[in-house]
Amino acid sequence: MVDIKIVASRQRQEMVENLRDALELTDQDIFYDESTETGNPYLPVKQTWLLPHEEGVTHRVVLNDDVQVCSGFKRIIEQMAQSHPDCAFSLFTMAFDGDCYNDFISGLDSPYIQHDWSMWGCAILLPIGIVEECFNYIEAVFGEGVLESHGILSFLKHKQIPVLSTIPVTVQHIGDDSLYDPSLPVRRSSRFEENPTADWTSAKIENPPVLEWFKPRQIGKVEDRTDRILNILRGVNVDE
Repeated sequence: MVDIKIVASRQRQEMVENLRDALELTDQDIFYDESTETGNPYLPVKQTWLLPHEEGVTHRVVLNDDVQVCSGFKRIIEQMAQSHPDCAFSLFTMAFDGDCYNDFISGLDSPYIQHDWSMWGCAILLPIGIVEECFNYIEAVFGEGVLESHGILSFLKHKQIPVLSTIPVTVQHIGDDSLYDPSLPVRRSSRFEENPTADWTSAKIENPPVLEWFKPRQIGKVEDRTDRILNILRGVNVDE
């Protein structure tokens, strides 16, 4: 069984309520982010992940308030967790946007695609049994100043836990203005579908090609792939 929690800002109350109602959640499933006062957005995200869960819950999804979910989302994530119980999911992704992936996508036999290129913090699904260990690892390695998506992805790589996304994408990011970093551009996935059709029961995992432009460079230091994507979106010349 998958439970869903929302980490929310009071500055987006209408979005919070829309998402809550779309998922038939209650106010007890919402954890409000007061990081505008504390200056640390990691802490409310951590607290949301570590909220108590009911007996029988095997996986947790944590969503930011500024997302839209596809129709049938709750049924789909249950099928995801049943089909790939030992995997983590970045439910929102822009990793496969662009025409360069059209041929790969047109040949997919399964919606599940494994990659460790990036993880987007606005919509993540994890097995509940790894959550506490994950955040202990993050704080031991990075401290509390880390971007949670970077910390979670680092832990998953460390534990060799597969990271999956899906085509079609089941969650769309709809918040144009980041409360964390106002310089971030609008983030949308061109692969999101409001009414997705796929074999969510498939056990097959697809492996995409890694395009040259997407690979991180090692110039003085290792560049994180998520940082590379955000720099590309900002228009930074990442090859300098």
